[in-house]
Amino acid sequence: SSSVGEKGDIEKIADDAIENICKQVIDENPNVVEEYKSGKEASLNFLIGQVMRLSERRADFKTAKQKLVELIGD
Repeated sequence: SSSVGEKGDIEKIADDAIENICKQVIDENPNVVEEYKSGKEASLNFLIGQVMRLSERRADFKTAKQKLVELIGD
């Protein structure tokens, strides 16, 4: 565990918060989710963008992408 106050840590939000935002984005964009499922890779970038916007850019990009892929994949 890292000590609080390290540069970069403060701006980031927790993984479970990112997951909740991902779920919200998926719920709000069912058409885009369907496009992604049918193989449209650009749709994932749109969804990641929505997560970044809702988190005020505090979400980690890689984590957001990973969570979206996991959640949509189920």
